[in-house]
Amino acid sequence: VDGRHKAGHDERWIRLVLSLLFFAFAVVAVPHKAEAQFHVAQPEVVKGQGEIADHGAVYAGPGRQEKLDQAHQLELYYGLTDRLAFLTVGLLQQKIGENLDAEFYDIGGQYQLLKPDGEGFALAIRSLYELSLQDGSPDQLLLGPIAKIVGHHAGATLDTFFVRDLDSSDVTQLETKWQVKHRLSDRMSFGVEGYGKIADL
Repeated sequence: VDGRHKAGHDERWIRLVLSLLFFAFAVVAVPHKAEAQFHVAQPEVVKGQGEIADHGAVYAGPGRQEKLDQAHQLELYYGLTDRLAFLTVGLLQQKIGENLDAEFYDIGGQYQLLKPDGEGFALAIRSLYELSLQDGSPDQLLLGPIAKIVGHHAGATLDTFFVRDLDSSDVTQLETKWQVKHRLSDRMSFGVEGYGKIADL
């Protein structure tokens, strides 16, 4: 009986992960210019726990659509309560042959709606005000859910953010980021990630 129950649980878990991946691939299948923000946000909020991180990327090789040498997404994150967190994010980019410049600065919060006890489904809402640091670029508002399914050794995360330019009355684009990760040990994991954008909603 235990074996059948475990097999049924594993089958449901696989179906959920495949459904999440199918949705993510369907959303990001639209042609777009590659982005420099290679970081998938996570839904977990822990009271009193903070983090300072640099999510960096270096670009090399032929046909670099990003037209960048390097990029750094600097993030400060702190859990104010068991469900509410404060965060601020800044993006630095170095275009090919140019200096490292600040692109934008974000400030906002995240509220975790669903908090599983161990394995299960986690859900949070993140909202950010994005201040552009480049002349001529409008400030933006970002709002959307962060969903995560966690199993014994694996997890899948999907970020879906709607973006609105403050010089427009309409939502202008949809940004998606997804991650599937398998834990190999307490210190090492193997994962696959994808990033996409649908412009001019």
